Amino acid sequence: MSRQLIFTFEELPLLITGGFSAGLVNGSALINFWDDGQFGVAEIYLDGCRRKSPDELASEFKPGQPIRLWEDKSIALDRGTPLHAMIWERLENEWRPYVLDAICEAIEAEAA
Repeated sequence: MSRQLIFTFEELPLLITGGFSAGLVNGSALINFWDDGQFGVAEIYLDGCRRKSPDELASEFKPGQPIRLWEDKSIALDRGTPLHAMIWERLENEWRPYVLDAICEAIEAEAA
């Protein structure tokens, strides 16, 4: 029986060449995993943001409250797109130890 967890990544490089990382992205992935350490990346999301319009800012204005100029949202990546493939490849290979650590933590938390 498989279980799931959300794996959050920060500064995951889309490109690594000559020891240099480039195209650092933040986001999360829905990971299916099994007790034997096997896992699969089910879905991938990137952290997205947009600047709010002046009308939105005016409608949300409350005296004495801080103004949030930006709205954050997770953006799902479509399977089969180059960006999805690049992140999937990174999670399945170079970042595999980080994903496995998260799986071990989830299994330990369930046992506690």
